[in-house]
Amino acid sequence: MLDFIRVACLRNLISIELELHSNFNFLLGANASGKTSFLEAIYLLGTGRSFRSSYIRDLINLKEVESTIFGKLLPSPIAPLGNTLALRKSVSGESKILLNGKMQNSIASFAKLLPVQIIGPDLELFADSRSGVRRQFLDWGLFYENEIYWGMWKTARKILSQRNALLKQPTIDFKQLDYWDEQWAEISEQLSLLRLDYLNRLIQSAVFRQTNFVESAHFSIEYHRGWPQKKPLIDYLIESRDRDRAKGNTQYGIHRDDIKIAVKNRMASEMLSRGQKKLMTLQLRFAQASLLVQQRPHLKSVFLLDDLASELDLTHQKKVIKSLLDLNYQSIITSTSRNLVWEQIIQHQHGNGQKGFRMFHVEHGNIIDAEANLVI
Repeated sequence: MLDFIRVACLRNLISIELELHSNFNFLLGANASGKTSFLEAIYLLGTGRSFRSSYIRDLINLKEVESTIFGKLLPSPIAPLGNTLALRKSVSGESKILLNGKMQNSIASFAKLLPVQIIGPDLELFADSRSGVRRQFLDWGLFYENEIYWGMWKTARKILSQRNALLKQPTIDFKQLDYWDEQWAEISEQLSLLRLDYLNRLIQSAVFRQTNFVESAHFSIEYHRGWPQKKPLIDYLIESRDRDRAKGNTQYGIHRDDIKIAVKNRMASEMLSRGQKKLMTLQLRFAQASLLVQQRPHLKSVFLLDDLASELDLTHQKKVIKSLLDLNYQSIITSTSRNLVWEQIIQHQHGNGQKGFRMFHVEHGNIIDAEANLVI
């Protein structure tokens, strides 16, 4: 979890330094004031990428050539002094990654220390999302939980790239294709089993069952492999060679896996309201974060909730806040106005005169401590 963050030249955030609360942090401000940009900075620090744009130039302030983000993590049993993370991105596309002052080759070293979850009104919700988003959900959990999964996943991408490149050749060496078919079938079977096991454990978890945000829907979740189950994958790869060559890519494998969500035997995307889809996404994300803590007690997720109140009535807003309290996650929540009900719930749980949250006002890229009334 984040103890401190410094942001420079990210969109309209020119120079920001904040000490964060370990539980709740509320960012209040008008639209386009910089609230979502602050969430973006934290997401960038944890993942190396933006949830808003794939173009680096969009992230960096128009008057600058680079943006920097520095974060200090709260102490943990494996890092008593807390780790420091520093990320620099330039308009040239170059990235500089420093962990405790030492250069890193990959953002994965940050991701393993700062698991972040983002949910907002402009982001794809689980029921409506593309299949790739749902696969990423599984891969996110397995990345943290299974030390060999990340390496297997990267190997699978290379194998798929090799097979697709071979399919595009005017003439094909079928001995090579046999080899890549066998490699692709083997690793797809292995990764698919890991994904299936992970999803089953998640939907059976206590947090998933107890959160129950979508009370009346009773939705079902099933894992679907990226090939029919009547025969082994290798058979389908051989049978589909002509079609694969015509399309120039592979039709069967883990890159076609998906999670199917149904409500009363109909697709959830058709049956649920926008608010219910948001609640279902939160329920899955909370369960995922809880499963992570069971496997890695020192890794608590940071939840970035952009405009939490959007599409949720007050009853469900209260349920979400109470769940965040019970699960003891760090959250950064944006809103256009103050919500006294949220504050009352938090303070009632904390008691003993302890402040259970920090509140900040955001205006024109400046972040103001609501209590000290000073620009930070």
